[in-house]
This record gives sequence, C-alpha cells and structure tokens, in this order.
Amino acid sequence: MTNLEDKAKKLADALSKVSSALVAFSGGTDSTLLLKMCMENIQGRVVAATAISPLHGEAGHATGIAQQMGAELVCLNVPVMENPAFRMNPPNRCYICKHTIFQGMLNLAKREGLETVMEGSIVDDLNEFRPGRRALADLEILSPLIDAGLTKADVRELSSIKGLVTANRPSGTCLATRFPYGAELTAEWLTRVGDAEEVIRGFVDGQVRVRARGCDASIEVGKPQVAALMESETMRKIRDSFAGLGFINVVVDPEGYRSGSMDKDLSDEERNAALGGGENS
Repeated sequence: MTNLEDKAKKLADALSKVSSALVAFSGGTDSTLLLKMCMENIQGRVVAATAISPLHGEAGHATGIAQQMGAELVCLNVPVMENPAFRMNPPNRCYICKHTIFQGMLNLAKREGLETVMEGSIVDDLNEFRPGRRALADLEILSPLIDAGLTKADVRELSSIKGLVTANRPSGTCLATRFPYGAELTAEWLTRVGDAEEVIRGFVDGQVRVRARGCDASIEVGKPQVAALMESETMRKIRDSFAGLGFINVVVDPEGYRSGSMDKDLSDEERNAALGGGENS
C-alpha cells in the first residue's frame, strides 16, 4: 500500500465513523475531495454548504460541481460584511470571517439534525499565516484532510484518481486577501477586484490575483505566464479594461503569484496577536 493509499484509507475509516455531516464547500480542489469522500463513506446524510457574501465569488461554480456530484447543497448567506470590525480589515480578519461563517454552519447543522461540521483545510495550510484556523478550533470544526495527513499534492492526485474535475483547479481565497491590512473593505471594491481578475483570466490560465492598493493594481500570475501578460498590446488591453473598473496604475508583478503576498506587510507582533484569535486581538 502506498503512502497516498494509507492516507486515503485513514480518511475513509475516520469518515465511516461519522453518522452525518455538513461540509463547508467552495467547489475548490480540497473541499470537493472532502465532499466526495464524505458521500462515499458516511452512511447518513451529507450536506454541502456554500458561503454567500461579497467575499466569495464562486457560488455558481460550487453549485455546478455539487450538481455534477449529486450532492445536496445549501447556500448560506454570511453577514460578515455587516461587522464593522471586519470591514476595517485588521490582521485577524480571517478569524472574524471564519468565526462568522462557521457559527452560521453550526447553526444550520443543528437545525438540520447533522452530527458535525467539516471543512477542507490541508496540511500545507498549517505552514501559512491563517488566523482562521483558531476560529475553527474554537468552534470545534473538523478538518479531516489534515487529520489524515493530506497535502495539496495528495489531494490533487487522489482527486484525479477519483475523476474529479477540480483535480487541477487553481486554489482560491476570499477577495479580502487582495487588499492591504487596514484598508477598509467595501462591497464595491471587492466586486471591482473580482471583475479585474476575470479580465486577466481571459489572457492566462492558472493562478490569478489582483492586489489593490487604492487605485493601484498589481497583477500576480504564475511565473511562466508573466512574460506573456507583459507583452505591450496585452497590457494595453488590460489597462483599458482596468481603467473602467477604477484602477489608474496597473503593473504585473515580475515575481509572479505568491500565496499571502500581502501578509509581508505585517510585523511579527501583529502576526502573533492575530494568531491569538478573538475579535479584539
């Protein structure tokens, strides 16, 4: 038995002991594999729950994937943008957001009579700046992929074996990560950044991020796509499109896509405080 087979068996065995579950579902690679494994191994009811807010732009994609899988899907409106503390975009915004989302999912699971709530974090996430992990711990949300020791490479390989269309899907994060900490978040600017990223996806495949600092936009794509995106005619078209979205200065980051590139703005003290959790941290 290979290492991946060992991990898959460990995951399946753990899920088989669960009577019913609500699965936080974005339609991304990790949550899709978790949902698939739950549907295969949990004997009782499995419900996928997709968060709906200006921060989460993939509800339509998640609905399509859930339908393909034959999964029961519930869309959950998340009022995180109504929280003034979150809109101020503090270093612990991820804690506030995750706590709001998963408190809502716990309430939904209770109403539906589901035993537990699960989400699709993987081992790789433990090495990132993720204040939201504290919220998951506080609310006792399960992370079965981590418990089974699955990495992103494992998830992609196992997804491919199971024929999931999300096996090679680029990873996504909420749109708040496109703004520097301390810059107030508004639904209008979240929409603008989301639309800007759709413009870039018309030119390249793979990872796309548009980091916004006021009216300045920095585009991050996979390193192999940087040169093509910087071609003069392509940049002219991009700048024209971005101007209509309110961006004045537009550049392509020569370093390419980097997960959490805005986090480098934080001091060690700010990081430690945010990782401590709590809305007032």
